Amino acid sequence: MKRGADDLEWVEMETAQVEALYQERVTKDFPEAERRPLERILSFRQQGFYRCFLLCQGESWLGYAFCAQGEPESIALLDYYAMRPGLRGQGYGAKGLKLLADRYPAGLLAEVESPATATGEEERRERCRRVAFYQRCGMVHSGIRCLLFGVTYDILWLPGDSSRQPGPLLDKIYRKVLPGALWDHLRYL
Repeated sequence: MKRGADDLEWVEMETAQVEALYQERVTKDFPEAERRPLERILSFRQQGFYRCFLLCQGESWLGYAFCAQGEPESIALLDYYAMRPGLRGQGYGAKGLKLLADRYPAGLLAEVESPATATGEEERRERCRRVAFYQRCGMVHSGIRCLLFGVTYDILWLPGDSSRQPGPLLDKIYRKVLPGALWDHLRYL
């Protein structure tokens, strides 16, 4: 994969790495209501439309990204994105997102918990901080808000070289990651 500034690169994980990272980091970095079951992630990987990456610098990993690829495969929904706790706020997240956008040149979508539905001031500030991070990285609000498993998300969009509208692209990705009865847990607001 293409290397970026500071000799950073995204490296695709093996299944054992995904399993270990999920237990060691994803369960700590994301609330239970926002976590997809590990078995489903592994199934999506087997089906070929879900990719799990480590952001590496030399032999060290700095962060991770889990992405559901759309159609075309050059578009993705950023499902999980985080840097190691001791490395947050040092610019690696922004550099990693730039490299990830290079990997998905037709566009990158991200779900961010909506500040409008925060239950308290501290939660609202944290959500606004996340939105601001993605906006500093070039993402814009797509105009899409959805309720998924009881969590309200604002959908941010880095259009890349695509002139396509994000709504239909997101819908196609959601139809992959929410098969069957799971689709009933999605509401566009």
